Amino acid sequence: MRRFFLTSVAIIAISFCTHAQQKGELYLGGNVGVDCAASAVALSDGYDTGSGTSIQANVGLNFTIGYFLSDKWRIAAYYETNATVSGTYTGAEEVVTPTILAYDSAGLGFAYYKEIADGFYYVPELKICKAWGDFNIENVNFPLDGYSFNISLFQLEYRPTKHFATSMNIGYLNFLGLGGAAPVSGHSVGLAVNTVIATINLRPTVIFKYYF
Repeated sequence: MRRFFLTSVAIIAISFCTHAQQKGELYLGGNVGVDCAASAVALSDGYDTGSGTSIQANVGLNFTIGYFLSDKWRIAAYYETNATVSGTYTGAEEVVTPTILAYDSAGLGFAYYKEIADGFYYVPELKICKAWGDFNIENVNFPLDGYSFNISLFQLEYRPTKHFATSMNIGYLNFLGLGGAAPVSGHSVGLAVNTVIATINLRPTVIFKYYF
């Protein structure tokens, strides 16, 4: 009985054993993100006033492959695709100026792993990406080209087994700069899209990883 008890304890301990990152390790990761927001707005065309609802929906896909340069430093290649659809709806369900922003980005990320508990890591990261896409407003399409920078200051990773890990980004600062031009009524009209997104505990992102 005593031998059976000790064997059972050993099996349980092995089952919950965490694993640390090592130099030369490689992993694949990715996630799918969907979110939407709605807010009440006041509308005016210079003559009449009214109210409506502004709606925005975002869909994003993220793919990554990472490699550990050392036990603490990691480099990763990222590819992301995103689409944002927004519009304002009046009481008559009329859409006022619907817009669609769709863009892709690809680049590199550099991260440092600091163990804060058994199997838990604090992972600050800097990502630099090339970005391109399209912005459509009132059936006018603007091809866009630019770049993005992302600084993850509150990113955590938990690795309970040798092959699987989960990473959660609960706070980041992101800058997206896109620009382009399109012919409108025989003239070339330029467009610049610059957004700065800073979130803490508002839109957490979870990425699942498989280590080889």
